[in-house]
Amino acid sequence: MTTSGLSRIACFAGFAGIVATLVATTGCLIISARVPDVHVRHLPPGDPPVECGTPVRHKPYAAALDRVLRQEARVSRELRKRDWEEVDDELADWQKYTRRLAGVADTSHDPAVLRAHCATLHAHVETMRSAQRHWDATVIEQELEEARPLLDRMSSEFPLTEPVAAQAAGPAEF
Repeated sequence: MTTSGLSRIACFAGFAGIVATLVATTGCLIISARVPDVHVRHLPPGDPPVECGTPVRHKPYAAALDRVLRQEARVSRELRKRDWEEVDDELADWQKYTRRLAGVADTSHDPAVLRAHCATLHAHVETMRSAQRHWDATVIEQELEEARPLLDRMSSEFPLTEPVAAQAAGPAEF
């Protein structure tokens, strides 16, 4: 190579280095990486521990109970914001979910206890809705504190899942 050829390469390398530096310092480089959706399953404290790979089946009341249990956090979040319309909406949803859970109580192992828990929770939520109409955060917070042990009891007494019994190994059918 000639001297002029080497100087052109050095000039190009220098130019490329300057462009790379400018891109890096100005933030003009956009990299779009595709990340797959990863869904993490939430297991409330009442669910029995299962070994990894053990198949589980959701109980018939699981969806309704899960909504009831999760609604407490939503009410708390909106109450912290003091968004009174949203607090009312979340409390109304909590009442609706509690009624649905009471409606499927017959699918649980102890329908009478589950219905009693739902009735107690419904009374707490009704008191919170009344306090919401007067923008009384103190009463709502007290009712939430009183409802939390009940929600914990519901979660522990009525697990959302159960292990699926392993089927006896037999000849494969095609």
